[in-house]
Amino acid sequence: MVKAVTNNHEKYRTYKEHLTKYNLAMENEFYFEAMIIIYAMMEDRLTSFLYHIDAIKSMESILLDVNQTKRTLKDIYRAYGTRYRDIDIEKIADKRKLIEALLKWAKRNNSILVLNNKSYADSLKETLNSLDIDAFLEVLDEVKTWCVFRNNIIHALMHKNIDSVYANLKEKVENGMKLARYLDKQVQFIKRENKISLLG
Repeated sequence: MVKAVTNNHEKYRTYKEHLTKYNLAMENEFYFEAMIIIYAMMEDRLTSFLYHIDAIKSMESILLDVNQTKRTLKDIYRAYGTRYRDIDIEKIADKRKLIEALLKWAKRNNSILVLNNKSYADSLKETLNSLDIDAFLEVLDEVKTWCVFRNNIIHALMHKNIDSVYANLKEKVENGMKLARYLDKQVQFIKRENKISLLG
């Protein structure tokens, strides 16, 4: 079992090391290694976003596990995301879909959704509306497309046409890092501007 980071110092060291490896990978055209680092960064930033809006208790959580917020978040997800399934945030796509649903809900001024934790819902909406929601949703859509491309390469490399694989590969990888850095900026903003209250 690989140990998780346990403090901010370890997290900083982990990011510094992997971003150095990303730069080396790009310089030496090891684009597949760079893609793995980008994908991990995207997932980490989406998880961190959920952590900082009190959707999860820890960065290792795979389900909504904050008692004061999970019912409210599930109701929003069912109304603005995927209606007929429960929330499992183990996969990067599920984290992205939940954040998309929350942003779409926050953008609607006239939502008639009745939520059980009004204080949390109001403060969450205020915090999310301090972001550029349209730009964030657009980037999340690009993240979805990039992840499909990455999965196509990583899981089926030996079944893909070699010329097609390497066509614009460097640019596609670099775009993935731009998307990951955008996600990081949203997390940093949420950490700074967070007005969320758990009081129900």
